[in-house]
Amino acid sequence: MSRGLALFALATALLALGCENGHTVVVQLQTDLVPGLEFDEVFVQATGLRSRRASLRDDYGRPVELAELRGIATGTNLAVEVSLRRDGVEIVSRRVQRNVRADALLGVIITRNCLEIACPAPGAPTATECRDGVCVTPDCEDEGSCIAPECVRDSECTSSIACVVPRCALGVCLETPDATRCRSDEVCSPLVGCVPATVPDAGPLDAAGPVDAFTPVDAATALPDAVVPTPPFTVYRLPRGASEWATRNVSGDWPTDEIEAAFAPQGSGVMLVMTHTELFVLDLATYTFIDRVARDSVFPELSGIRVAAATAVRTDVFVTAHDTWIYAWDASTRSATFTRFVRYEELGADWRGPLTPPWHSVYGMFYAPDNADGWATNLDERLMCPSSSVVDHLGYLSTDGFGPRGMITTVYDGACLQFVDQSLYGTPGYSAFTFPGAPPEPFEIDAIEYASGLWVFTSPE
Repeated sequence: MSRGLALFALATALLALGCENGHTVVVQLQTDLVPGLEFDEVFVQATGLRSRRASLRDDYGRPVELAELRGIATGTNLAVEVSLRRDGVEIVSRRVQRNVRADALLGVIITRNCLEIACPAPGAPTATECRDGVCVTPDCEDEGSCIAPECVRDSECTSSIACVVPRCALGVCLETPDATRCRSDEVCSPLVGCVPATVPDAGPLDAAGPVDAFTPVDAATALPDAVVPTPPFTVYRLPRGASEWATRNVSGDWPTDEIEAAFAPQGSGVMLVMTHTELFVLDLATYTFIDRVARDSVFPELSGIRVAAATAVRTDVFVTAHDTWIYAWDASTRSATFTRFVRYEELGADWRGPLTPPWHSVYGMFYAPDNADGWATNLDERLMCPSSSVVDHLGYLSTDGFGPRGMITTVYDGACLQFVDQSLYGTPGYSAFTFPGAPPEPFEIDAIEYASGLWVFTSPE
């Protein structure tokens, strides 16, 4: 096998999530109602019940994950109902129905203009749910909207309120508040703009009537930290040659929905952080997110795909979700050209060796041009190249395939064309994760990549 094919093979192994134990559906919510002011709880009902408290720190203008439903059989007609409550009283709800055929992301949109809408509409008894002020059927979001979208991108949405950020969510324009556009003692009302830090009045909110007015409160009861949002993830950094990790503060327009993968094209000075719908650009020198674009505009072949891992190998980008998509990356334009698709089943004997990871779940992968850091130390001498130690290689994080569940690190050597290292996370076999400050909860890792050292993004499971 050539070096190019070896590097290609390195990035392609991921066991299909849920192929034997059913599918996974992730439920996400977006709304332009104000958390902590107009509602204080999100309640989800599906195969089970889960309640999530809402706060002013949550940015529901972008997708917020509410639940992860596992083990759903193919063909299940899954119904999920999300309701927004205040002081225990439901103010608005929406039910979304999906016929499950594969792992899926189920987005639920609840808009302010549905507060005054009573569904079903006359003459349409099956249109029981409100979507952007219109009564629709519960399966409206399944395989595309049942009504024409009013937007495709954020730039097509507008607002006359200075502190409101117009966003396009599943074809609907949301007017989402941004308290950072107000003074430190103010919050943003999508109705009138910046107002003193407030809470809703004590009376119940009538779902069929207008939103209650904002009522000022004194400084002693003002909502704390309303204008100091924090990222929902942590960035860990182990610089090249270092023996201690550090957590890094980031600035700019960071992701607020779940990070799926990250890749750092060699010499570009940036890392591309991928969510299910967007691609964010992180400047590595300043730790600042400097740009964001729709993921489909760069990787249209990945539309609707839940990505497990990605990495950049010189000028190529490998994105894997069981199967693998390969792209040529142009660092100057930050654009990708699709070059090849390969199925997991097409991989050869390289992926059947004694140290091959059990691909029940891959949490991340990263490419390193050498082992100058000396992190790979648990090498199997029977599998090593006769003339050298590990060089061009990919590192993987995955489950060990046994119970109780553990995380393992594995190394595929691009010169030997086989796996040469496997060890439990945090043991001396792969020393990087034994250093002080290493991510303590490996199952919270969202993405990992190498760029003059290791970068790890984690968020609570």
